[in-house]
Amino acid sequence: MKRIRAPGSGAWWRARSSGIALVWALLIALPEASVAGPVDSPIPPNPCGTKPLKLAFVADGIGTDAGGTACAGAGSVCVETMVVCKHAGKTGSTPMDIAVELFDASGTPLVPLACASAVPPGGGASFVTSGATLPSPYVGTTPITAGPVSPLGSLRVLSTIPGKTACDVTVIDTRGPASGTTTAAPLWTSGPTITKKKAPQKGD
Repeated sequence: MKRIRAPGSGAWWRARSSGIALVWALLIALPEASVAGPVDSPIPPNPCGTKPLKLAFVADGIGTDAGGTACAGAGSVCVETMVVCKHAGKTGSTPMDIAVELFDASGTPLVPLACASAVPPGGGASFVTSGATLPSPYVGTTPITAGPVSPLGSLRVLSTIPGKTACDVTVIDTRGPASGTTTAAPLWTSGPTITKKKAPQKGD
């Protein structure tokens, strides 16, 4: 009979074989079934380059009706989201890839990522969700086609050089004369909470 100490207790358990000890260890190591969300979800491969993406920012309270119910329909949020990022590095430094990934209200990541490749120092990229036709200046160079995010969810900005990435996120109210379409400005906007990455990442 082999004696096995149960983790976290002073008691000793008796097992008939070392195989029971292995089963116990595996059960202790199994993670809880949960959705990781924008901070802890594994970062996907870079869709527009070869260098790995890293977490730069997380923003809460964002939304889009892309791929879902029209703005006037039940369950829609009547908002779209714009993300504007800049390469804040010095002239002559390495260009960066920037990507935006949306998460629904449960913390599940949505695909595809929107990605801008080889943004030069001093240059920028703007991303806009695709649930409504927005007037200028709410026009992005890179569309975010993932969605819907209704009720409001979150997003994260990924970058190959997160320490040199500066971003602004705006939530835009799209309620207008046509369902799902805003034809006139100004629009009501709000700035969601933007948080820098929570912890150092390998490679920083």
